[in-house]
Amino acid sequence: GQRGQTVNLLRFASMVRIHLLPPEIADLRQKIGDFYFFAITDSLFTKSYRRFLKVIVNR
Repeated sequence: GQRGQTVNLLRFASMVRIHLLPPEIADLRQKIGDFYFFAITDSLFTKSYRRFLKVIVNR
């Protein structure tokens, strides 16, 4: 073990700053994420729908 070695975390806490993105950039990132999510889900839906149609047509 490491006896006698302590770290004062509170001493360093004032050095850490979390900066949020400006609203415009955060909004843009959200829109890009939404676009890719819908593009991927639409692509997956289209492929499975085409497979479904092939099964129905081939009956």
